[in-house]
Amino acid sequence: MAASLLRLHFHDCFVKGCDASILLDNSGSIISEKRSNPNRNSARGFEVIDEIKSALEKECPKTVSCADILALAARDSTVLTGGPTWKVPLGRRDSKGASLSGSNNNIPAPNNTFQTILTKFKLQGLDIVDLVALSVYFMLNQEPNQKAIALVDDFRIAGLDVDWLQERLNDMLDAKRLIGQSSTLKERIDKSNQVIKEKKRELQVYEPQLSCFEKK
Repeated sequence: MAASLLRLHFHDCFVKGCDASILLDNSGSIISEKRSNPNRNSARGFEVIDEIKSALEKECPKTVSCADILALAARDSTVLTGGPTWKVPLGRRDSKGASLSGSNNNIPAPNNTFQTILTKFKLQGLDIVDLVALSVYFMLNQEPNQKAIALVDDFRIAGLDVDWLQERLNDMLDAKRLIGQSSTLKERIDKSNQVIKEKKRELQVYEPQLSCFEKK
């Protein structure tokens, strides 16, 4: 669920800012972002936000926005699963509208090239470090083999250094907040590192052969 809540927050922020517009259902002039290609049949965690909101309304009605709840839930669930923490400014106002087109166009898609995804991140004021951090977190919350291979391929296509990617994985492994708190996360980082090493060895074997064909 932690990865789902982080993804929900990520998809919310990439459209109209972190304003909980992703939580809105169809109503009147509102066409829900839940119907967009990136969210339809894949966005999860709405019921968790609803439960938190319901509990808060009983204790302090009309005080905490859904946007703040979503931001805090994404952060705290990440921390609880052994991930990093970050400061969350509070006081967001909930959106009264949604943007289906923004959701379809602004959120990185699985079939986007690495460069397209990086461009979409930059439009949000984010950089390659943010992209790798988010990609690695999702990768480590799933079976890492194919995700790690895909990430290596994306780096190569974009002309980026695969060694830099491994350094970031090792940084995560060395972080004191991960060691001893999440053996599963440590195992997945180790496994991802091994997959990347094997992929790099394959590239060292085949790339010289490919370059010979290119010269001909």
